[in-house]
Amino acid sequence: MFGWLRPWSPLDPEAKKWVETHLGWLAYEFGADVFLRRALLLPTAEFFPAAFDGSDDSVQEMYRQVCGYMDVDPADIPLEIYVEKRPIGLMNERGQQVMEGAGGRYHGDRITLNRDEIQTPTRLVGNLAHELSHHKLMGEERIDPRRYDNELLTDLTAIFYGFGVFLTHGVYTWHSLNSFWPGTTLIRPEYMTEPMMCYALAHRAWLLKEQRPAWSRHLSWSARASFRQSLHYLGKMNDSTFRAGTR
Repeated sequence: MFGWLRPWSPLDPEAKKWVETHLGWLAYEFGADVFLRRALLLPTAEFFPAAFDGSDDSVQEMYRQVCGYMDVDPADIPLEIYVEKRPIGLMNERGQQVMEGAGGRYHGDRITLNRDEIQTPTRLVGNLAHELSHHKLMGEERIDPRRYDNELLTDLTAIFYGFGVFLTHGVYTWHSLNSFWPGTTLIRPEYMTEPMMCYALAHRAWLLKEQRPAWSRHLSWSARASFRQSLHYLGKMNDSTFRAGTR
């Protein structure tokens, strides 16, 4: 009679299955404790105490801090900063500004960063975590770089290592890059959408029984509603294949 009150899944079935399945894969590869027992990183002095003034030195110091949180020796994958003048804001096919600021590139033996794309330290941290996740996956030969969900898994790896709050402040929304989940007509984004990020983050709160985690206030404004919906869904429906041995 009251079935209509049941919470709705925040993701379509294929995106939901992908997030849950790959959280499990990451737990197998890196250990569930990375996701559940380490501190979730926040844009505060507690986690990033070094002053940031946009200089090369401060960017390199931030890079060393991000490397430390991701168990990477920065000497193994140095960061090179270069200057290439170009417009900061790129436009998608609908005329919307997207992919703004702090663009980096993973080259296998190094990461490069365009100085003119450094916008805010929050977005910079998320971008560095994304590029270092490429190193964790491809540099450590855990995946084939040609796999269809390479960028999705790279985003999820950064979230798994505690950088989810930062990624919500720099979501890629270039719709022309979208494809379809294999064997379906459901849209598959090239990078994780905001709801996908929040659904992954909600698993941490759900599994640790955090009903109103204080850290959620650091999410981007638009992500907070998605996070609350995801956590409400998981709490009420108990519907996820990813448990990480905690429930």
